[in-house]
Amino acid sequence: MDCYNSPMAKLKTILEIIAKNYWIIFFYLLVFLVLLNNSFSYLDVDLGWHLATGKRILETMAVPTINNENFSLAGTSWVDHEWLINLFSYLIYNFTGYVCLTIFFSGLAITFLVLQLFFTKRFFLEKGYGWTFFFIFQFLGLWASLPHLGIRMQEIGLVNLILLFIIIYSYNKKQNWKILFWLPLLFFFWASMHASFLIGLFFLGLFFIIRLAEKFLERKLPLKLIDFSFSLPFKKTFIFGIFSVFSFLATCITPYGVKLYSFLLGYQNSQLSKNIEEWFPQYYLPLKYWQLTYLTLAGLAGAFFLIEIIFNYRKDLKYKIKLWEASYLIILFVLSFKARRHFPLFFIVSTPLLAKFLSDYLYSEKLDDFIKKIFIRQTIRSFWKWLLLIIYFICLIYGFSRINFVTDPWNNYQDNYPVEAIKFLRAHPEYDNLKMFNDYNFGGYLEWVWPERKIFIDGRLPQYQINGHSMIAEYHEFSEEGKTKEALEKYDIGIVFIGHPKPLPKINSWEKDLLGFKDVEPAKEEKNYSFDKYLDESGEWKIVYNDSLCEIYVKISNLSQK
Repeated sequence: MDCYNSPMAKLKTILEIIAKNYWIIFFYLLVFLVLLNNSFSYLDVDLGWHLATGKRILETMAVPTINNENFSLAGTSWVDHEWLINLFSYLIYNFTGYVCLTIFFSGLAITFLVLQLFFTKRFFLEKGYGWTFFFIFQFLGLWASLPHLGIRMQEIGLVNLILLFIIIYSYNKKQNWKILFWLPLLFFFWASMHASFLIGLFFLGLFFIIRLAEKFLERKLPLKLIDFSFSLPFKKTFIFGIFSVFSFLATCITPYGVKLYSFLLGYQNSQLSKNIEEWFPQYYLPLKYWQLTYLTLAGLAGAFFLIEIIFNYRKDLKYKIKLWEASYLIILFVLSFKARRHFPLFFIVSTPLLAKFLSDYLYSEKLDDFIKKIFIRQTIRSFWKWLLLIIYFICLIYGFSRINFVTDPWNNYQDNYPVEAIKFLRAHPEYDNLKMFNDYNFGGYLEWVWPERKIFIDGRLPQYQINGHSMIAEYHEFSEEGKTKEALEKYDIGIVFIGHPKPLPKINSWEKDLLGFKDVEPAKEEKNYSFDKYLDESGEWKIVYNDSLCEIYVKISNLSQK
C-alpha cells in the first residue's frame, strides 16, 4: 500500500495545511459569528412568501405559473425566478427549523468569501504578499454588505458570480476549452435560483466582445495605454462564444423556459429606486456610510491608477489598462451608486483588484514579512502568542453569547410583524369576505401564516406592470393626496391593514454642516401621512384595531351590514 496515499497520510497533510493557515481559519470563524449575529438581528419582510412558495412547490410538485395570492393581480402569469432556492429554504426550515436555515445562509456568505479568497490567490496575489490589504478590504466590504445579507435569496447570486469569474479567468489563463463545460451547468442552476443570472450572461457577452475588440485594436490600432498581454486568440475567443451560447440555452431548459426572459425583461424598476430602501441610490437618506467608504476608496484607487498612466504616458508603462477588468469594475461601480442592493456585486469582484493594486503600489515583500512575523511567525514570544490566542477565543465566546438565537422568528420579531393583529383578524371572521388592502411589508408574512386570505400586495411582484405603471407605484397611489378615495373604490376595498407611518429620516447636525443636507419640510412630512389622515377624517372608515405596530380600518358601510 502506498503510504503517501493512505488515510493517515492524507489526514496528516490536511492537518499540516490547517496548522499553516490557522490564522485564516480564525479570521473566517470570526466573520461567521458576524454573519450569524447579523442574520439573527432582523427578519427579512419577504421571508414569509419565499417559504410559502417553496411549500406550494413541494405540495404541487410544480413551479407556480399563476398568481392566486393577490386579488389585485388574480389570474395573471407569474414566474418565480427563485423557485429552486425557495424550495430548498422551505425544506430546511420545515425539517430542521429557523436556526439551521440561518446557519445555511451564513454558510453561503462564508462560501463566497472563501471563493473570493481562492480567486484572489489564484489570479491576483500569486506572488504571496499583499494579503493584509485583501483581508482589510474583504472585511470592510462584508461589513458594508451586511444590510443585504442574512436569509436573503440574493446570496446565491453572489456565490454564482464569483464562480463565473473563476471559470472565466481560469479559461483565459489556461485556454483549455474543457473548463468551459462548467458554464452551462452553472447557468442552468443559477437561472433556477435567482434573476441575477442575467448579469452573469451580460458578463459572458462583455468578455467575448472585449477579447474580440482587443485583437482588432492590437492589429489595427495598437494603443500604448492598453494591456494586450491577456488577449485571447480568435479561435479561443470563438470557443468561449460558443459555450456562452450553450449557457444561454441552458437557462431556457429550466422549468419556465423562455417565459423566464419575457417575464424578467418586462420589468421596469424606475419606481423601485424611489419606494424600496435597498433599491435607493447611494445619495438617498439614510446614507450607508460603510458602503460609501468602500466605494470612495475604490474610486480613489481608480483615479490614482489613471493619474499614474497619464503622467507616465511617454515612458515605458509598468501598468496598463486591462479592458476586461476596467469594464466590469466601472459597470458595477455605477450600478452600486444607482442602487444599494448592487453593492455586494461590486464588492465581490473589486476586492481582489484593490488588494493587488495596493500591494503593487504601497506594499513590499519586506513589509509583508514584517507583518507576518509580528502576527504569525516565530518572532513573537510563546507567552504573547498564547495570550493573543486566549483573547481571541474570549472574543469568540463573547460574540457567540451575544447572538440572539431564535427558533420562532415571527413571534421573536413582533416589533416588525403584526402577530397580534393577525390574531385579532382571525377572531373576527365577519371580515373575511372583505377585500383587504395590506401594508407592503406585511404581505410576505400574511402569505405564510394566512395563505387562504387574499391580499393586495407582497414582495414578489413590485415591478409587475399594471395600469400603465409598476405594482409598487399602484400601491403608493393609495397614499397620494387626492387619489386615496378613488384607489380604494377601484378595488372595492373593505378593510385596510397598514403599519403606522414611519417618520422621514432625520438629519444629523454634522450632516447639515458638512454635507449641506436640510431637514424635510413639514408640508412634505405631512404628505407622507395622507393615507391615515384620509381614513381618519373621511367619516367612511372606522378603526377597529390599533397597537404599537399597525392599525386596522373597516369601512363603516360594511360594519352596518353585520
